[in-house]
Amino acid sequence: MTKQIKKIYISKAILLTTSILAILSIYIFNTNQLIEPLNKLRITPKMSNEQAPNALANQQALATYNTVEDNEIVDESILSIDALRKMLFPEDDVAWAWAKVDIDRLQTEMPDNLYWQLAAPTSDTWLLEHRKEIKAHWDNVYGQILSNKASEKQIRDYYAHQHQVSTDYVVFATQLLNRHIKDLPERDVSFQKLARNLHLSRLEAIPQKLSNAMELRTRQEERQLAWLADKEAFEEALRVEKENSEKLLKRS
Repeated sequence: MTKQIKKIYISKAILLTTSILAILSIYIFNTNQLIEPLNKLRITPKMSNEQAPNALANQQALATYNTVEDNEIVDESILSIDALRKMLFPEDDVAWAWAKVDIDRLQTEMPDNLYWQLAAPTSDTWLLEHRKEIKAHWDNVYGQILSNKASEKQIRDYYAHQHQVSTDYVVFATQLLNRHIKDLPERDVSFQKLARNLHLSRLEAIPQKLSNAMELRTRQEERQLAWLADKEAFEEALRVEKENSEKLLKRS
């Protein structure tokens, strides 16, 4: 489980526990108010034979009322806790699902996978800045490739990096889905499948893109060589013309 998801899950768990304790405290306080102290003396007046049945009925009604009231307090507390749980942890809350995923184990098994460096959710400021630097570097190289200014090494390095990124993500997504496809929400499963398919498509396209980039570079080099050859021929013609002019001047 990533650090960010862990923090969300732990924070909500603490809030839920604190809220439950608060509700139970209120419940205990209210129920204590319904119980008369044991040391309070009850003085029961003497009743005539005619009053006795009515008094007994009243006592039974009061006992029933108190029992109903106690049950209502318990029910209200349970409903409050259940409502609070649903509010803090709705059924579609991804924190519950991702809590079942052993991300630490996946990272231990594939520590060099570029997913951790480039794509895993994080709040680490240094890592976020590092990702920006990496992206800026490869964006710059790609710009040089598009403008036919990149060297052969830059072209090969760029597509080798793209190949490694896509390969590592396919490995990560496959391992994640193999182990936790039943634990994750359908939305997350669909996202992982989509991302994996996109990277598989990129892997298929990389050889052709590399070939195209190298071909464009070759053509650019040929054009440069032709221009240099024409330049040299032009300069040679100018040199010969200049020598001939100087000879004519000397004769005159």
